[in-house]
Amino acid sequence: MTAGGTVVLPGGAILRGAGEALGLPPLPPLSPLGSAPHCGAIAGLCGGAAPLPAPCPVGFRVTSASGVPAPCEPDPTLCSADPWADQPDLPATLHVSPAAAPGGDGSRDAPLLSLADAIAVAQPGATILLAAGSHAGGLVIGKSLNLRGHCAADTRIIGLLTKPAVVIGGAASELKLQGLSVIGGVIGIQVVGSAHAELLGLHIRNAMTGGLFVESGAKVTVRQSLVEGTLPAAGGQLWGYGVMASTAAALTVKESRISANHGAGLVAADWGTAVDLEGVLIDGTRSQLGDGEGGYGVAVTSGASLVASRVALVRNRHIGLAVIGAKSRVVAADLLVAGTRGRSSDDRFGRGLDAEEGAQVELHRARFSDNREVGVHVEGAGSRLWGSDLWVDGTDGEQTQSTFGRGLVGLDGATLDLARVRLSGNRDIGLALVGEGTVALLDDLLIDGTRPELATGTGGWGASVEAGARLRIRRGRISGNRDLGLMVMLPGARVAAADLAVDGTLPQQSDGKSGRGVEAQSLASLVLAGALIADNHEIGLHVTAAQAWLAGVAAVRTLPRQFDGIGGAGIYATAGASLALDGSLVADNRAAGIAVHTSAARLFDVVIRDTGWAKQVRPSDTTGAELGDGLLATLSQTLWVERTLIVDNLRSGLLLA
Repeated sequence: MTAGGTVVLPGGAILRGAGEALGLPPLPPLSPLGSAPHCGAIAGLCGGAAPLPAPCPVGFRVTSASGVPAPCEPDPTLCSADPWADQPDLPATLHVSPAAAPGGDGSRDAPLLSLADAIAVAQPGATILLAAGSHAGGLVIGKSLNLRGHCAADTRIIGLLTKPAVVIGGAASELKLQGLSVIGGVIGIQVVGSAHAELLGLHIRNAMTGGLFVESGAKVTVRQSLVEGTLPAAGGQLWGYGVMASTAAALTVKESRISANHGAGLVAADWGTAVDLEGVLIDGTRSQLGDGEGGYGVAVTSGASLVASRVALVRNRHIGLAVIGAKSRVVAADLLVAGTRGRSSDDRFGRGLDAEEGAQVELHRARFSDNREVGVHVEGAGSRLWGSDLWVDGTDGEQTQSTFGRGLVGLDGATLDLARVRLSGNRDIGLALVGEGTVALLDDLLIDGTRPELATGTGGWGASVEAGARLRIRRGRISGNRDLGLMVMLPGARVAAADLAVDGTLPQQSDGKSGRGVEAQSLASLVLAGALIADNHEIGLHVTAAQAWLAGVAAVRTLPRQFDGIGGAGIYATAGASLALDGSLVADNRAAGIAVHTSAARLFDVVIRDTGWAKQVRPSDTTGAELGDGLLATLSQTLWVERTLIVDNLRSGLLLA
């Protein structure tokens, strides 16, 4: 050993000192999303931030009422002084005023009284200008028209309880509605069939069942509009959706807000339905009044597709973004899903993202923050989540039962394929993978600061891979979690990692026990190539009734448990475990550098050094003896040691018992 800590093994292999970490690359920073090429994300995801949608669309202003996000209303200061909104008096223009005298001809000076009459007499392609005031709804438009209100603050179409306020269909291939409020109706605006419509600067509010429905192949573009306050349908008190596109409809929504509706803010349903969102805020969706279910921000089901850019789903209920069904697909960039709460019936759930039953989700620059049960949940064979620059943080557990609060979960055959991922400050488990066929491929991963579950005060694990699930990590750090940094357990579970650090695991908050770095148990398998396991508590790496293959690993500076001073082993294999360790350093641990009990171990090109005093190796020991052994083997099945250096340990270098 040189003065600088470099070790030359008997066969000529060179290992560097503990401080040099075997030549491993630098630890991933505490914000792997912060490198400049990958910025442009939202809400503080990294240094610079792409703008989230404004709380109020263009043409609207924040009201005096309180709320987060702040509620909006049409801005009356933008209304023109001219009663016809400064529009030119073209030959194909009709004027309508609810204050007009009967018998008008539709001219500027003799407007029509009835909007329905104007629609009936207008030629295709005509413009209808609406003066301020309330116009009767129950309208059916089957031709191409341009309907323009004075402004949304003072021009209203009032719907009836028995029919939609406005139905657009038939040959309305180029219909435009602009500068209006559409209030009430069993549906606010319904667009069906082959109709194409553009909705600009609309305020659609207080409809029943749905604010805007786009169906049966219709195509609609919505810009700078607000859809809010939709109420559940009479009778069963269900639905109350803000916007719904179904049955092969095409819907584009830009620079708009969908707020305080019931059941779901936006629904995309059925194969062939395509929705495109850009610069949209969907917030405050409430559960259905009839059964207390739902409150989704966005639901994509039954084969529909959604493309989203600069979208925020904030303070909705049950699920922020739900993607359900074998052909349902979402592609999103610059996405924020925050503050999802449980459904009103029992306060259960509160997931940020839920992808199930074969759903496909692609995310780039997405943050899931301050949700409840799970931040991101992917479940079922064929369900897949892939993408880059994902941050899941602050998931806090179900509100009533105070359970879970997990960051990223894959279950029962789901696939996760992600690069640049941070799971920070969640509860119970940062990353949970469970079930045969579940696979996660993660590059540049950071899991840090996981907190105990509120209900039990236990947990706080960084990652758990269980019961047939598989995890592959390339470049990762699991840091500053509670109880366990990384757990792999039960038959078929497997973790393979290259360039991984597991460090700073803290004991359980409830009793001060554990704080282990890595644990493999119950017939699971673990493969580490280039890993630093440092500054954990009780045991750095624990292999019990499992298999572990380790190469280029540094297991260093393990500390005893805080509450009783027990343990501190760098590596401990027990209960029929199989351990293979090549080209590795085990240094500055307590009680034992490597302990092997009733297990088999093979060591090749290993340095074990500087083991300090501590009580016992296993918490189950009752002897209370102070140990300080480099390699301690008790009742071992097989122990093979070759080209290994054991130096400067306090009690013994090699102890066989």
